[in-house]
Amino acid sequence: MELMEVDGSNESSETMPKINGNGIHLPEVLPKSSGYGLLYAPINWPNPGDNWRWKVGKRVTIKGHFLDRYLYLPKRLSRNESSTFERGAFASKHKVEIYIREEFPNADVKAFFASFNWKIPAKQLSVNGQR
Repeated sequence: MELMEVDGSNESSETMPKINGNGIHLPEVLPKSSGYGLLYAPINWPNPGDNWRWKVGKRVTIKGHFLDRYLYLPKRLSRNESSTFERGAFASKHKVEIYIREEFPNADVKAFFASFNWKIPAKQLSVNGQR
């Protein structure tokens, strides 16, 4: 399993891991963080070297996961056209599923989503920036 890359300039190396349903410890990330591949985006899908990117916003659910969570196509699959869909940016799991079903009709959508964690745990900061 590859490690994820996180772009969080002020992020401390200390994070409280969360455990998903598969028993995997998920590192918490800061708001507005982004990264490539596992644990929060697929790697090598649909082809080797096709690594997806993820990004989170600022809003967090009551359960501690980011409400604003984005998934981006690998560069090879991006089309750089006007619509968000055409640029390969997805703001919902449903939109990703629609894309997969349209572009890869023989793909196993359940296996695709099982290959990474959709819910990204948020690192909560207090008002003064301390946990």
